[in-house]
Amino acid sequence: MAVTFIPGSAGSFSCLSADVVSGSVAGAKYIGGRVFVEDTGLWYIISANGGLVAYNQGVSLTTRIAGEDLNNDVLKTENRFAYKSFSAATSASNIKTGSGLLHTINILGGTAGSLLVWDSTGGSGTLIVPGVILGSTSVPVTLTFDTAFNYGLTFTTGCATIISFSYR
Repeated sequence: MAVTFIPGSAGSFSCLSADVVSGSVAGAKYIGGRVFVEDTGLWYIISANGGLVAYNQGVSLTTRIAGEDLNNDVLKTENRFAYKSFSAATSASNIKTGSGLLHTINILGGTAGSLLVWDSTGGSGTLIVPGVILGSTSVPVTLTFDTAFNYGLTFTTGCATIISFSYR
């Protein structure tokens, strides 16, 4: 039976494995140390006489956590983004103040013109999207960026295009 030692309140353990014999760990001298028994998936605490006392953490390795798909061996996650939409030409419109992530820009239709997006709270600074020229479109177009910004998310457009920003 393989036993893995984890540092407890009494100090660090130098051994990597040992055998559990009659409910105790051979050579155990660190009282309060935690022991994980691999083949049972259970945790124990070393008592004063070197014996093992069950350590109830409320979960074991067989307990599923939120979003876990054990059949496919993956942890499912979900992206959540806020959005703001605009439909008129605008100068220096602040979408978000502070750091975040620009996920997508959806162009839903309208007239031709330019689009600039900055990492700032005003219409200057570091460009995230440097001067994209939007053509007249009636077909939705999605531009995926997944780009971090530090100071804010601000854009300027010179066209009457319906634009939706997805960010967090």
